[in-house]
Amino acid sequence: MYLPPLLKDFFLRSGILSIVKLIGALGRITLFRLVGSEGIGLYQMAYAYYGLLITIITGGFASAVSLATAKDIQRGKQLFHFSLYLLAILGSSMGLLSYYCAPFVAELFGEKGLVRPIQFLAPAILLVPILSLMRGFLQGLQRYAYIALSELIEQVVRVVAMVFLTGLLMQKGLTEAVGGALFGAVLGAFIAFLFLLAPLLLPFPTVQMNHHSLPTSIPVFIMSCISIMGARIILPASDFIDSILVPNRLFLAGYSVQEATEIYGKFFGIVATVVFVPTLITGSISHIMLPRLTIAWETLNISGFIKKIKVAFNTTLLWGLSSSFFLVAYSHPISTLVIGNESLAQPIQYLSLAPLFASLRELSTTILWTMNVKGQPLKGLILATIFSSLINFFVIGIPGYSIAGIILGILCFEITSLTFNLTSLIRAIHPQKIGLSIVREIVVCISFLSCIHFAISLLYSHIIPIGSTFIQDAIMGLTFFILFPLYIYGHLTYIQRKS
Repeated sequence: MYLPPLLKDFFLRSGILSIVKLIGALGRITLFRLVGSEGIGLYQMAYAYYGLLITIITGGFASAVSLATAKDIQRGKQLFHFSLYLLAILGSSMGLLSYYCAPFVAELFGEKGLVRPIQFLAPAILLVPILSLMRGFLQGLQRYAYIALSELIEQVVRVVAMVFLTGLLMQKGLTEAVGGALFGAVLGAFIAFLFLLAPLLLPFPTVQMNHHSLPTSIPVFIMSCISIMGARIILPASDFIDSILVPNRLFLAGYSVQEATEIYGKFFGIVATVVFVPTLITGSISHIMLPRLTIAWETLNISGFIKKIKVAFNTTLLWGLSSSFFLVAYSHPISTLVIGNESLAQPIQYLSLAPLFASLRELSTTILWTMNVKGQPLKGLILATIFSSLINFFVIGIPGYSIAGIILGILCFEITSLTFNLTSLIRAIHPQKIGLSIVREIVVCISFLSCIHFAISLLYSHIIPIGSTFIQDAIMGLTFFILFPLYIYGHLTYIQRKS
C-alpha cells in the first residue's frame, strides 16, 4: 500500500517513540526489582534534578535550529555550529559544577545518598544537550529516520547498561548501584551521539541565504531559544519541586528519611510510570492529528477542523476511559506483575483517572497550538504546578493524610491544566459546533466495558476455572486488553459512518 512520505516519516517516528517509551517503562520496573523503593526514590530524585538542568542548558536551541534549518539550510548550519560551541561550553561547565557540588545538591534534597548518583550523571549534562541539538538540526533537514533510530539505540543501550551496572555495583552499596543505573544515560547518549555523526557528515543540499546575516540574527535566535525553553521548563520544574517537597513533607509527617524516600520512589518512580503507560497511544494520536488540524485551520476549512477535533476527542476519550477501567479492574495482577505483591493495587486504582486527564490535556494543548493559542496551555501548566505544590505542602505534612496528599497533588496537576485548556478551547470554538455528546460517550463506553469485564469474569470463574488467582486475573486482564482496542475501533468506525 502506498503511503505519502510525510505519513511514512510519522509512522516511523511515532512507532519507534512508543517502543522507546515502553522499553523505558520496562527498564524502570526492572530497576525497582533490583534496588527496591528506596533505590528508585534516589533514582527519581537524581533524575528530577538532571531533567531540570538539561532543560535549562538545552533551552530551545534544538527547536530553534530545526526551524531555521527548514527555512534556510545554510543559515541553519551556521546556527548549528554556533549553538554547538555554546552548548559544549555550558554543558561541560555545568557538568563539572554538578560533579563537585553534588554534596550541596544532596543536602538540598535532604538525602546524603544522592551524592554518588548525581556525580555519575555529570557526563550526561555535556552529552545530552549536544545530542538534542544534533537531532534538531537533522529534523530541519527532514532526516527523521536517523532521529528515530538514534532514540531507539539510546534507549536500548541505556536500559541494558542500567540493569547490568546496577547488578554489578550492588555489592558496593545502594548509592553506587543507583549511580550505575544513572550512568546508563551517559552510555546511551554517547552511543547515540556516535550514530548521528554519520548522517551529519553526509553531504546535504546548500541553499543561498535569504535572511539577515548571521551576526544580526543571533540575538533573535537566542530570544527564540529562551522563549521555547520557557514553554518546556514547567514540567521538569514541577518534577524537581516534587522531588524536594514531597520527601521533606513526608519527613515532617513523621516518616524517617529512608521511609520518605521509599514512598516517594514508589509513587513517582513506579506507580506514575505504570499509570501513565496508556498515554503512549494518546501521544501518538496527538502527533497524528497535529499536521491535519494545522492544515485544516490554516486553509480555513472550519467544518473539516471541527470534524477532526470530534474524531480526536472521541478516540482519546474512549482510550482514556478504557485504560482507566482496566487499571481499576486489574490493579491487583498489575501490581503483582510489577513488584511481586499487591501493595501498589490501591494507589493504581486511586490514580486510574490520571491517564485520561493527561491524554485530554495533551490533545487540547495540541488543538490550541494549531489555532495559534500557544500561551494558554503554558498558563495552565504554571497554575497546575502552583496548586499541586500547595496541596503537597499542606496536605502531605499532615500525619495520616500523607498518601492522600500525594495522590491529590498528582490528580490536581492534571485536572487543573486540563480544565484551563478546555476553558480556553470553549472560548475559541463554541461547544455546540463541536457536538461531542461527552456524557453519552462516557455512559456507552463504561457500560460496554462493564459488560466485557463481567463476561470475562463469568467465563474464567465458572466456565473455565483456573486454580491460581494470579494466573486467572492475568488471563482475564490479557483478554480484556485484547478486546477493548477492537471495541474502540468498531465504535469509532460507527461514529465516522454516522457522521
